[in-house]
Amino acid sequence: MQEELTMKRPLFFILLILAFMGLNANERIPIYSSQFLEYYGNGLTLPNGDILFFTNASDEYGNNIVMNKITVIGENVSSESIDITNAPGDEYIINQILSSDGCVIFTYNFLAEDVDYYYDDEMYIQKVTLSGQTLWGEMGKKITRDFTDYTLVPNNLGGAYLLNDGNSYDEAKLYGWNFNAQGNNLWQSDIILEMPCFQLFLNNILADGAGNIILNLMLKDSPESYCYSHLIKLSPEGNIIGNNPLLPQSQFSGLYQIYSDRNGNYVLWKVIDSNLTLQKMDSSYNLLLPQAITYQHSSDSEISNLGFCADGSLYYSAERNYPLNPLIYKLNPDLQPSWTTPAEIPFYFNYYYRTFRIANDNSLYSAYIDYLGSNGNFPNSSIMLTRINSADGSIAFPFTCVSSQIFPKGAARIFNSSDKALVLWYDISDINFEVRCQLVAPSGSILLEQEGRTLQYRHTGSVNNYQVVNLPQGACYVYEIMDTCFNLKLYYQICDDNLSPLLGEYGIELNPDSSEAEWLKKIILTPQNQIGILYLTQNAQDVFSLYYQVIDNTGTVLLPGRGILIKEAVTNPNYNYQMTCVDDDIIIAWEEIYSLLNTTIIRGQRLHNNLPQWDAGGKILKQSTPYECSLVNICENYLVYDDHSYTNYSYGIRKLDTDGNPDPSWLLTDYITSGTHSFLIQSCSLMGDEMAVFYIKEFIAGLYARYDLYVQKYNSQGLPLWGTLGIHLDTTENIPISVAGVNYGDKIFFALQKYDPYLYINYMSYNLITNNGTIIWDNPESFSTEIFYETNDFKLIPYNNDVYSILWLSVRSDNLSKINHHYVLSDGFLYYNQAEIIDKSVKSISDLQVLNKGNYCLANYRLNKYYIEYKSAAGGLQSSASNESRGHRSSASDPKGFSYEVKSLFAYKIPSEPVFTDDPLQPPATLSCCNYPNPFNPETTISFEIPKTDNVSLQIYNLKGQLIRTLVNDYLPAGKQSIVWNGTDNNNQPVASGVYLYKIKTGKFTKSAKMLLLK
Repeated sequence: MQEELTMKRPLFFILLILAFMGLNANERIPIYSSQFLEYYGNGLTLPNGDILFFTNASDEYGNNIVMNKITVIGENVSSESIDITNAPGDEYIINQILSSDGCVIFTYNFLAEDVDYYYDDEMYIQKVTLSGQTLWGEMGKKITRDFTDYTLVPNNLGGAYLLNDGNSYDEAKLYGWNFNAQGNNLWQSDIILEMPCFQLFLNNILADGAGNIILNLMLKDSPESYCYSHLIKLSPEGNIIGNNPLLPQSQFSGLYQIYSDRNGNYVLWKVIDSNLTLQKMDSSYNLLLPQAITYQHSSDSEISNLGFCADGSLYYSAERNYPLNPLIYKLNPDLQPSWTTPAEIPFYFNYYYRTFRIANDNSLYSAYIDYLGSNGNFPNSSIMLTRINSADGSIAFPFTCVSSQIFPKGAARIFNSSDKALVLWYDISDINFEVRCQLVAPSGSILLEQEGRTLQYRHTGSVNNYQVVNLPQGACYVYEIMDTCFNLKLYYQICDDNLSPLLGEYGIELNPDSSEAEWLKKIILTPQNQIGILYLTQNAQDVFSLYYQVIDNTGTVLLPGRGILIKEAVTNPNYNYQMTCVDDDIIIAWEEIYSLLNTTIIRGQRLHNNLPQWDAGGKILKQSTPYECSLVNICENYLVYDDHSYTNYSYGIRKLDTDGNPDPSWLLTDYITSGTHSFLIQSCSLMGDEMAVFYIKEFIAGLYARYDLYVQKYNSQGLPLWGTLGIHLDTTENIPISVAGVNYGDKIFFALQKYDPYLYINYMSYNLITNNGTIIWDNPESFSTEIFYETNDFKLIPYNNDVYSILWLSVRSDNLSKINHHYVLSDGFLYYNQAEIIDKSVKSISDLQVLNKGNYCLANYRLNKYYIEYKSAAGGLQSSASNESRGHRSSASDPKGFSYEVKSLFAYKIPSEPVFTDDPLQPPATLSCCNYPNPFNPETTISFEIPKTDNVSLQIYNLKGQLIRTLVNDYLPAGKQSIVWNGTDNNNQPVASGVYLYKIKTGKFTKSAKMLLLK
């Protein structure tokens, strides 16, 4: 007989929404928030002379586009920047114009928080007032997901033209939109032009002042043919005006650029083999010169237009490979040379970026960024500026440095204040991203502060590594901060139980007077409730020394200088360093190369009242065998180590006396386990004065390997307490099971991860072991983690109310990083069918650490929020949000991260039990169930009553804990339900006679009972 289900689909979705909101009420709290700012010369000059500049700047939740208004002398018009995009993701500006009604229209790329991959960038167009009010909806108008360049031109309607050639190799179509002041597209189709040719490119666009636009197209008739220019004039309705093309090819041959001068005429410009050819036409598209004019330059010259003066004269430059000095030329309105000889700009070897601006008196300002040396991977640089006199091309003043601060810089842009030059640039100091400016007089005098004036900034510094410890009230974080020059310094922060920072927004630097790099190794809470910090320093000669420092719970440093020197000139900073408390003392252990044998040994030091007790430089705690010796862990006075060769690993435990020698009372002298792999020991820690160890015993038989997982406990004399080998937990073949996480206390809460190579699934199982070695939970629920993809960093927390948490990181191939969370109830069952997502990001989440506060836990982690890319050849500092300053992500292989990652440190507070919103109209929260008949043959009816509308799972298991049948996995309304089971499995095959277990789970309630099938 088929199952018959009596139920209703839930109608009261508001209850589910309230419950969901309750479960997700917490938000991540920044412990150290590293911010981001980039400026790539985006700016506009307003009719009143004020200047708008646009940056990509971060807030706590993403990257937004920020608008600043300053005067022509570099003074902020308003004290705060204006956020003109605030979508739940990252936005990067592409282009901006001033509309005919005095507003700003801009295009930008948008990357949502949880998109699948980098090609889900979307381009939007938005219009805002000068006060930042958005006019075309919250995000503007969505245009495309393409990566092609779009040209933005103002129209006479208070809107803008936006055009693009499609960027397809074999497509001769022009795409475009014409938006009015309200953001409505006036064109009926996105395809506004199709040409009878093989390929079409949009070269440039000009507005004619009457609301029309002139399109300079490049056409190609066949794959083998050359490109040629084709001029078309379009009306605001998208119709072609006049001739098509405007100039016949007989008069207008070749591949030209078109520019408009300030007198309403047009200059046609082309460069072939470093020869510049010019022609001129009027507003009626009549050629004004009887024939084109050609100027010859050296064969290696790169010719570029610099702009038009008010009288119609023209500046252009010729860059040469040799000699290296760039040449500046000026042509009069008839396109004849204005100067007898060109202006020659003095060359500085390391310059890589130049920008120009024509002043009101027609002189030419030129600035470039000069490399002055390297600091880490980023070059120190300076911005240099000069002015060229319009009359004769003479240099008005030598190049002068506009900022005395020598940091990596980028994106210099010149604006004009009458005859003065206002220079804006992007400055990357050790601790800040900044937009700065300098005002320069026509004589070359610096008019603002010598280092330049800061207009906008964000505090940076990436959290490279961190650790956290419990305090009686709150927690202490110690973290490495990496600056933009890749220097490491230690900072610390203390937060109260509400996660409020007590030591300022960014914490306190441990050694502010030291210039040496610092590497965090270990922190502990001392018996005096102080924070002990073990760290390395690295001097200019790359010598590493090991120090111990102490701070109290107010953040006061207690030991003078860097603290206690534990070991000078350690052999390898990447070796294992551990620290523990025993009685009232501190024991420190580390690995180093023993120079006599050139093998690895374990050395240690004991501190009593912060004074070293053992040999100067440390006592040898474990001598190497003929092979190598490595430190696994140190727990109070128990040293866990391994001896290994290239083919064998052996793990042991040694108990130390107060002098650091082997304690004679310790009877465990043999290795715990041996084998051919380093993963044989899985976890170890103390339970009181007894040592618990998870380990793998390896068996090799032919082509197959077998791995048995055990947990064993040793008393204070080293005698095993749980049998000869310990408690056998699992057996696998070929692929060993791994202990994903363990919490040691009066009980051992552990989780195991097993990989299924056939289904490509990681399975997680867990259980609880008492102090006497009893496994508490029978057949607890296992669950799968991410399918196909990596899972790691499992953390386990027991609470005071016998509820438990399992947290882990997962990283999928679509670059979605997630922190997952399951509650485990006191009976061993999971609270949710699916894991709760604590945080999710398209950027990397790493280094999950948890802190148990008894009635809640803290999930601490690093989140990579922003990225900088260093391009050494063609453009200096760029951003992953920038491709030739167009706002496009620029790498298909790694689209979301490049050379410098800006990582912040966050904490998330998890309560000890789920937050649950009860419906007052529902009966009291209980769960009851029964089945009838019992025993049964061939079917039985399972009846149950649920207290509120919720997801319900009803499953049948055999006595081995194997899932037989899933009868219900759906949302059901509150009240009585019933379902018939006809004794078949999930494949509709009859099951054998015997005892079966049915389990009903809804919300935080689980109920199970037995039933007997007799045939």
